Amino acid sequence: YVTNISALQINDITKNSATVKYSYSTDETVVAYGICYAKTDNPELTTALGVVSGTGTAKQGNPSLTLTGLEPKTVYYVRAYITTTLGTHYGESQSFTTSTGMPGGDDNVVPSY
Repeated sequence: YVTNISALQINDITKNSATVKYSYSTDETVVAYGICYAKTDNPELTTALGVVSGTGTAKQGNPSLTLTGLEPKTVYYVRAYITTTLGTHYGESQSFTTSTGMPGGDDNVVPSY
């Protein structure tokens, strides 16, 4: 069985949210997919501060999920996952920093890869 999870694209970063896009494909039956996030590297479902999950069982997709409730000026690590009937598969971990939210501040923060 082959499962691929592409690199994340982190966009629309604000002081308390960010949108994460990625793509996946698998030969296996998909049970769930989503994003794990934490303040430490390589978050997993069991260690993440939070998980944003999608719905559907397609064997390939291009999810766009929004993380909310984040803290300003904080580094977060995000990692895409898909759970299939054979287990959970993770993509590579990436980080970004939320903005300060101050007027004239750094609301257009660029993700660090």
